Amino acid sequence: MIAFLCGFGWVAVALLSAVLIHELAHALVASRLGVRTDKLRLLPFGAEISIDCAFLSTDKKVLILLAGSVGNIILAVCLSSLLWLFPQVFLVVEILVVANAVPGILNMLPIYPLDGGKILYLVTGKRKWVIWFSNLFFGVLFVASCVFFFNAALLLMCVVMIISINFELKSTNYATYIKTLDKFCVDLTKKKK
Repeated sequence: MIAFLCGFGWVAVALLSAVLIHELAHALVASRLGVRTDKLRLLPFGAEISIDCAFLSTDKKVLILLAGSVGNIILAVCLSSLLWLFPQVFLVVEILVVANAVPGILNMLPIYPLDGGKILYLVTGKRKWVIWFSNLFFGVLFVASCVFFFNAALLLMCVVMIISINFELKSTNYATYIKTLDKFCVDLTKKKK
């Protein structure tokens, strides 16, 4: 609502549609590979779809991760062709093209929690290195934004990304701890019987 009041309504709609197309592409490829998708969660800078694909091979997981960016880029190319056919809708279509192309390309950067960082982790198997590199990247970007050019949106994005990277790492460790503890408790109750 605020975006519409400030005159950025089309940008907000375009970005939301790009996020939904991205996640829909992940879900479609996952369902074609026999994986059930649970829920879509909107985040401050994007979205995340819950997919349980632990049983899949690495190459199929990479296909699911690539699907989102490929879906955005295909949509951007298709919309670009509309500019040739209908130049009178230039502004609206251009916003949609940029809103799909830029996140589609940027999401392939090898930075966690972007899809490119997840692919890098799957291929290398070095989660701590990928997370360390991602923290370093967003830390340097934060400092550069403070020193060379002040951009509040970029500063906020860096802070949110660093928090989300480290919170996800801790919550993953916590979830593993809880599962191990639950298994231990179940084993104890079985032994008592």
